[in-house]
This record gives sequence, C-alpha cells and structure tokens, in this order.
Amino acid sequence: MFHRHICLLFTFFMVIGLSNANAKSEKVLLPPPVWECIQTIGADVVLNWSVVPDPGSNFVQYEVHSLEDGLITTIANINTTSYTHVGINSIKNYFIVVIDNVTGPSSSLVIQNLRMTLNNPNNGTAIINWNNTNFPMAGPPARPVDINRNLPTIPWMAIDSVTSNTVLYRDTIDVCQELIEYQISFPGNGCDFTSNIIGDIFEDKISPDIPVVSNVTIDSLTGLVSINWNQNGQPDTYGYIVYLQNAAGNVIELDTVWGIGSTSFTYSENTSLGTLTYSIAAFDSCFTTSVPATYQTSAKADIHTTTFLQGYFDPCGSLGILDWTAYAGWPIDHYEVFVNAPTGPWTLVLSTNALQHSEIFTETGFHEVVIGIVGVNGEKSFSNKITLNVSTNPAPSVNYILTASVIGQQVHIRHLVDTSGNVSAIAFERQRKDGSFYEVGRENVFLPVTSFIDEEANVEEVNVYRAIIVDSCGFLTTISDTVYTTVLGIVGDSVNYINTVSWTPYIGFDGTIQRYDLFRVVDGQISPSAIASVGPNTYSYDDNVLNEFVRNELCYYVVAVENTNSYGYAERANSNLDCSEFTPTVFIPNAFTPNGFNPIFIPKYSYMKLPLFQMRIYDRWGEEIYQTEDPLKGWNGYYDDSYQPAPDDAYIYTIRFYGIDDKQMFFKGHVNLLR
Repeated sequence: MFHRHICLLFTFFMVIGLSNANAKSEKVLLPPPVWECIQTIGADVVLNWSVVPDPGSNFVQYEVHSLEDGLITTIANINTTSYTHVGINSIKNYFIVVIDNVTGPSSSLVIQNLRMTLNNPNNGTAIINWNNTNFPMAGPPARPVDINRNLPTIPWMAIDSVTSNTVLYRDTIDVCQELIEYQISFPGNGCDFTSNIIGDIFEDKISPDIPVVSNVTIDSLTGLVSINWNQNGQPDTYGYIVYLQNAAGNVIELDTVWGIGSTSFTYSENTSLGTLTYSIAAFDSCFTTSVPATYQTSAKADIHTTTFLQGYFDPCGSLGILDWTAYAGWPIDHYEVFVNAPTGPWTLVLSTNALQHSEIFTETGFHEVVIGIVGVNGEKSFSNKITLNVSTNPAPSVNYILTASVIGQQVHIRHLVDTSGNVSAIAFERQRKDGSFYEVGRENVFLPVTSFIDEEANVEEVNVYRAIIVDSCGFLTTISDTVYTTVLGIVGDSVNYINTVSWTPYIGFDGTIQRYDLFRVVDGQISPSAIASVGPNTYSYDDNVLNEFVRNELCYYVVAVENTNSYGYAERANSNLDCSEFTPTVFIPNAFTPNGFNPIFIPKYSYMKLPLFQMRIYDRWGEEIYQTEDPLKGWNGYYDDSYQPAPDDAYIYTIRFYGIDDKQMFFKGHVNLLR
C-alpha cells in the first residue's frame, strides 16, 4: 500500500509538471496547501492547514491523503481547512493535495501526527517518547517542544521544554501517588501541534537531594549553636531533620525543622565540653510503605564539626596559651583569633593556618577569645568563646647588686632582692667588650641576699655586671643596677724605690664611697691595717719601699668603702691584687770597721727570693773563714762567728741568691776590713 501511494504522488507531480509545460501564460498553478498543525484529540487526529489562495476561482477540491491509507477524503469547499481523522492510534504520514480545473494537483509537505508513548519503570520517574513530525519548527529554537503535565490538583502546565530534535524526556515524580497525564506540544503556523494524552499511576520513590550545610557556628554573644544549610531545589521538600553526633560517635536525630525555606537551626548546648558535630537530611511530603510510616528522607549531608577552643592564662609573662581543633566540613583558608579586652571591642589579633597561638596580654582583667574560621570559598564559622583572667604577680621592688669584689682570681658578687615579689632565681650577666651582656651564671633565691662567684672573670680588667630577675616561670624580668669592679696597677721606680699604686674607681654603690683603703701584701702576709686611706675621689698612692728590700714580693690591693646605703648596708669592694716588678738588686759596701761606724759587712738586697741565699767570705789564700744563708745576717769581722777577730786585710766575698723572677744572681768582689 505504501508503495502505491508513493506512485500516486509521483503521478500527481508528473501531471503538474506536464500541465505547467503546456499551460498558457495566463493559467496559474494553485500553490500547495500549507500546514498549520496536527492535533490529537482523544483517539482522533485533527489536520489543520491554511486556505489556498484562488484568484481565478479555479479550485476544485482538497484531497486528504496518508502514505499508510492513501486517499482518506475529499473536500470541495476551499475554505474548509480542517479534517478529523477518527480513531487513529498510530503514527500517520499525512499530505494535502489541492485540485484545480486548470493546472492539475498541487501537494503539501508530508508530515506526521505527534504521537507519544509513556513508560512507568516504577522507580519514581516517567519516561516519555515521541516521534519527529518533520514539521519546520516555528519559534525560538531553544524552546520548540513543551512537556505538559496534568495532575488531579494541578491543571495542565508546561513543566519543561526541549529542543526540536529531542524525542525522549525523563520526568522526576514529585507527588506521592497520583494519576499523572502527559502531552507533547510545539507551535505550528497559527496553532499548536499536540500529541495524544496518556497517563498512569506514578509514585514518588526518589529521595530529596542531600542538603548542603553552609556552616555550624557558635554565637559569641548568646553562646547558642547555629546550624545553617542551603534550601533544597525540590518543590515537594517539606522540611529538614537535624542530626547530632553524640560522644559515642553515633549520629542521632536532634530535631525537625518544617518548611522548605527553613534553612537554619539554633539551640542551646554546652560548648565548653568539646567539638560539636552535625548533619542535615531533607524530607518530602510522601510516605513510604515502611511500617511505621516515615517521611521519605534524603541521605545525610556531609558532617560539619565545630572548632573547639581551649586556653589558659600563664601569669609568667602575661601569656595566653590558645589551641583549637580544626573545623570539619569545608576546606579551610585560615583561622582568625579575636580578643575582647576588658576596655576594648572585639579585635582581630592574628590570621593563621596553625591550630595554636600564644597571645601576650598587658591589660589585666577578663579577656574573651573566639576563633573565626574562614573557608576557601569565603564560608565563615566561629568557635566557642573562652574567658581568660589576666593577672600579674608583682615584680620584686628591690633588685640591687650590693657589691662586686675581687677575691683572688674570682669576682664575688652579693645581691639584694625583695623576696615577696615573683622571683625564683637571679641571672648574673657580664658585659662584653662590644657593650652587650651575656649570662655567666644563676643562683636560686632563698634569702634576700644571694652570693655568686664568677670564676671565669679576668680580674686584671674592669668587669661590668648586672643582675636580672628570673620569675617563677623562668622568664627574665627586671634588670638591676650596673656595677664596675676596681682594677689596681703598680708602676715601680727601682731607682727611688717608689711604688706608685693606681686604681679605677668602683662604680655601682647605692651609697656614696666613703674612702679607699690601700693594703700591702709582703711575702704573702697582708698588712693588718691599711697602709694608706684616701678620699673617694683619689685613685693613686706613692708607696716608699726603701726599707722593704729583703722580700720575695711586694703586692697591693685597694678596698672601696661605702657609706651606708638606702637599704641599710655599708659594703666593701676589693680590687685585684697586683705586685711590684722591681728588678732584684744588691748594694755591697767595699769596706767596714768592726769597732767603728759601720761595724758589720751586710749587703742590702731588694726583691730577692727567700730562702735561696748564700754568702761566703775568703781570705787572700782562698780559705773560707765565714758563710751564711741568712740575708739579714752579715759578717762581723770574726772567724766563723768566733771571738777571734780577723786581721785588717782585703777579703774575698761571693754572694748568690734568686730574684723573685727566679733568675739566679751572683756577685764576687773584695771588701776591706779596717779596725
């Protein structure tokens, strides 16, 4: 049959072609009919076309054809432009032929009626298929085909639009269980193409979309916890379920929030116990077949966990120690530390990627602290709020070096501190040559006065000291006064036997310097009393050592004596010990008179080393007649200290001793005995 109709069309077209070829110039071919639309009403197909213009009144009839059925009907009225093909439940290929009495037939385009099929997979969707009519589409190409839906409670409406080359559509069911009808339509020329209407009982078996949690945060003013999420896109969303993860790790239902637009939940919770973890699920209006009946609920959203802030105040150094947990729910860009001081507003003090921070507080009182969390996409949340009580222990009212005194090769320091203050130890520092200080030792504090010995100091130079308080946390706090040790030096005049002793001033006494006492050390024996006392502004003294010849060494030190200071102390500060460096010498007389003015032959020595001494006397024949190892004992002119006097003559002497520089001295010569 299909081939027969194709042949019929070919015959029509050949006739038209021959008629045109043989027509006279005044004969005009009537144009073919123009389709307006094909509509489906129930089981009937309604064909609609435009009136064919006929200025010469040559119209004979319309012929309605389908490729499947051939000639269906003829219509003699040119103004009749519609025909209903009754009882059609299939796709037909229709065309309209116009017949005139002059030129013969003229045919329209072959187009199909729009026919839809509906599939119910029973999974919460409806699958719609339809055919392509081959009609040149009118209107915007982005929206040529409408998907229409009818519900018992909602009249026909277009639920979506697809492109003209689309022949399949999947509709998501958002009603609980209803008869749903569908129809396809698209614009023609003056009327709309419509498909058949077909329906079925559909049930919503698709859970709502999983909500997207925006954040969980804690209000720093009220302390309330707030969970926030985005509104679901499904119109049948009835509300949301808020879930809480308890301490055991179980996710339990916390509460229900009704309304698709209700996208936050706030409640009171103890935020000082740790982190809080939440999730959100959406539910729609449909009941499932479960017993007991429950709402159709989406899967739970990704959990979000609050940031939990902990901290304490360390009074040592006024330091607030803070640490917090990471926020879970979205990628973190950074954390912000906010502080509300007693006399000030909330202030951002730090932005960091770390999970801890130490903040120095200088203002006493209660400080509130909150951590702000900023996500990579600009999301924000806040931690719980903590309060730190900032207080300070009083610093010692006294931090004073009483004295820095040189004893031997060490510097002995005495220090005074107020033990009622926050002090556990004293750090003693010595100054470098570049002016900076470095620690040389520490002493724990048990009593107001603490002693320290610097064993590494060079006592031959001025040493500068200061003391720093070490508080109960080991932090260095207040710095004491600065003291300078006294350094003494000697310049010896071996010709005139004068030792010029000079020293640097002692600096650091709270009280004024009363005087300087100079002490001499002879053969290791310290003078019981000062050989000289000079005023506070005198820093030198000339010591006549003419009568100090027979000695191993001669040394000095000076003591700075303080007037009573404001703390009730009067201290003494020793300098270093320095020794004279005269070259060992000897004065030997060339004659003596046993019974006269110079009765004993005894040389004078300076800076010799005892007891390494020896003197021998020989007569002209080389016979030893006297010897001694005592430099203070001379020869009285007798044989070996007997009572037999030696005669007048010239005698030979030898003298041997060691100087304080450990060099041996030897002298040989003649002395005349004159009676």
